[in-house]
Amino acid sequence: MRVPDGIQPLTGYREWHAWTDLEGMPVLMSLYRPAIWPRWEAMKASCLKTDLGLWVRGRPAGHRAPDGSCQCGLYAHRFPDFEPVAPNAPHRYVRGLVLGWGKYVLGSLGWRAELARPVAILSSPGLEEWVEHAADLYGLEVATSFPGLRTAA
Repeated sequence: MRVPDGIQPLTGYREWHAWTDLEGMPVLMSLYRPAIWPRWEAMKASCLKTDLGLWVRGRPAGHRAPDGSCQCGLYAHRFPDFEPVAPNAPHRYVRGLVLGWGKYVLGSLGWRAELARPVAILSSPGLEEWVEHAADLYGLEVATSFPGLRTAA
């Protein structure tokens, strides 16, 4: 079997908690799992589901993430007009553009990938300074909207 010379990464759109760590530095935190996205490198998915169906941190499942029979993997929406998780919540959320690659599961509205890395973040009212600092730390482009970013990826 011949392996292709290049692989086009998946382009996706997602949301993060706009978190600040104990040192006062901005971090992108996953919405549903206590996972901080690494700076300047890809995040690698792992399945944390046990045989009982419980999610346990630090105890990987018996399969490579993502798996079609599980919910594991790094999630992203396929289209930029996705519904925000909680547009009026008191928590701070930011949205951005990610690239995904490796093993993946494609759905009608999104995908789950083995590896993903943010490449752009949207400015957010009231979080301008946080967004600029996070963009510097993560090496991200800052934009006011998604149009135009898809071609940059």
